[in-house]
Amino acid sequence: MTTDKARRRSRREQESPAEPAEPWREYLPPGKEETPELIAFAKGRYEHERLLTDFFRKLVNFYEVHKYCPRRACRRARTCASPEVWCFYEAEPLFREYVFPELREIIARWKNQPLYDG
Repeated sequence: MTTDKARRRSRREQESPAEPAEPWREYLPPGKEETPELIAFAKGRYEHERLLTDFFRKLVNFYEVHKYCPRRACRRARTCASPEVWCFYEAEPLFREYVFPELREIIARWKNQPLYDG
């Protein structure tokens, strides 16, 4: 006997396509032989893109950019609802003008500070 919750979960799993086992394969150049160097490059590129997306999503959530996003789904979810973080790219000029210079100064201060007092 299945519960209503289990039935909904199984329906959701059927509707949504599973993530590919090796998502980094999309970064391999088409028509080239898969060498260990190209595979390492593709894996690194995939990881870099994933980290950038996570960083942009954290910035968007911190500055609450989703409140001004033209997409209704973002405003309703109270976070950027797109997988590519469209909210960030909509507000990118503002981030470049106000946020990134401050981040550069903070990182420069961190680099000049000693790691420990000793």
